[in-house]
Amino acid sequence: LMPDMVLSCTNKSVWWRCIHGHEWIAKIADRYYGSGCPYCEGHLLYKGFNDLASNYPELAIEWSEKNAPKQADEVFLKSRENVWWKCRVCGYEWRAVIDSRVKGLSCPVCADRVVKKGINDLATTDAGLLKEWDYERNKTVKPEQVNRNSLRVVWWKCSHGHRWRAKIADRVIDREPCHICRKAFDKEFPDILLRHYLSQAGFEVIIDEEERIGVPLANYIKEKNAVIEFSKPFYNTKEGYRWEYAKTQLCKNAKIKLIRILKSRDKEFEDCVNITRLDNSDVALADAIKLALHILRIEIESDVKKDREYLFRKYMEK
Repeated sequence: LMPDMVLSCTNKSVWWRCIHGHEWIAKIADRYYGSGCPYCEGHLLYKGFNDLASNYPELAIEWSEKNAPKQADEVFLKSRENVWWKCRVCGYEWRAVIDSRVKGLSCPVCADRVVKKGINDLATTDAGLLKEWDYERNKTVKPEQVNRNSLRVVWWKCSHGHRWRAKIADRVIDREPCHICRKAFDKEFPDILLRHYLSQAGFEVIIDEEERIGVPLANYIKEKNAVIEFSKPFYNTKEGYRWEYAKTQLCKNAKIKLIRILKSRDKEFEDCVNITRLDNSDVALADAIKLALHILRIEIESDVKKDREYLFRKYMEK
């Protein structure tokens, strides 16, 4: 039988062979109206051609034994069948449609869609945060039950006993610390930064030294017989100005060099060195400290951004 011996609309079934060498039986009329190779079109399984194992060996590796006796080379790569998989990375087993896996669906544990204790739970991936997990107030959830990308808002407790609420993901990504500690640190940062620079330069700082003049001197540098102080909010009050004026005179009489680092609107004092910051930024603060130390013939190098991060970590470890 030859093609020129039959009509295109006949229902006679004959053998066909596609360009890939697949052979099958189909009606001539069906072929005439567009029917193609059932193996190439995915209607019939042909091992080594359109099965899952042949086309996606990396997925075949994750074919679970729970699917037995069916194997990965016995299913279509575009099948809508829901089968078991076992992740080759974490060992988690779950069910998913074959076609979805071919299109890129990954392990739910590795993608953090499912939490598996010991693999992607917060207690395993970010153990450092556990010291701030508030176990008393988070009674309905534990670190082993959530992952690091969770948007759940939970309670945290810092080493100083402060409690606050924040999203788990925010704590993981930004490592945003206790806002109460942050405010306290920001308030003390000028003194902390100054003492850090003096320590690096090899100078000892006596904090709140009272013996020399009978009132506290915030940062007394014994080797230089000098004091560096930062303005406080009460400096601009009537009572505060009187107090600081008296301290200035006591330093003058004791021949102690007093350097004040002020903000733009702070009052200046006579009989001492006044250094006014250009603005309220950390860079302006560091520049003012450098100038104060330069007056005392102490030269330093600094990176105030890195210094702030380092000093805050040290502050939180107290």
